[in-house]
Amino acid sequence: MTAAFILLAFVAVAATVAWLVRGLPRRAAFTLAAVVAGLAGIGYGLVGEPGRLADGPGHPTSVAEQLQALQAQGRWAELARLQAGLGRLQESEIAFRKALAAGPGDAGLLADTADVVAARQGRRMAGEPALLVARALAADPDHVKSLALAGVAALERQDFDSARGAWQHALRLTPRDEPLAQQLRERIASLPH
Repeated sequence: MTAAFILLAFVAVAATVAWLVRGLPRRAAFTLAAVVAGLAGIGYGLVGEPGRLADGPGHPTSVAEQLQALQAQGRWAELARLQAGLGRLQESEIAFRKALAAGPGDAGLLADTADVVAARQGRRMAGEPALLVARALAADPDHVKSLALAGVAALERQDFDSARGAWQHALRLTPRDEPLAQQLRERIASLPH
């Protein structure tokens, strides 16, 4: 139960971090991050056991041990995502690159790596992040995260038609009631016509 709760809290925090990188208004993003962190802390305090990541004997009991175990097992993508969720972007990028060495055509890994590299360079998609997104879309033209990042890259270049096209494509693939769908609609509506 503790491991499931930690995983759920990690996913929520990772989603919040992703929103911060994507350009939500700062006040909304920080408010959301505080609410998510507060709920995670309260929930963990009620059902969790501080210092534990997994139940049962032989499982890592701290974040540091979990990180070491993932590294020792060569589970680079999981390690990278955990590092990103902890805000350790440099370590996350290193682990993502190792994961990409094993799966160079994985659209999800390419998009996640692009996201971390962009975050490390001031949330800018120019250069390597844009190239990683292009590789991701070549591997899977319907990869939603890659399409969303392609839209951000196009917006940075002030290529509004390409941004609109990428976001509209992503919107068609995203369930209408997902928060991402609303974000995409808002971004599309904010583009100059």
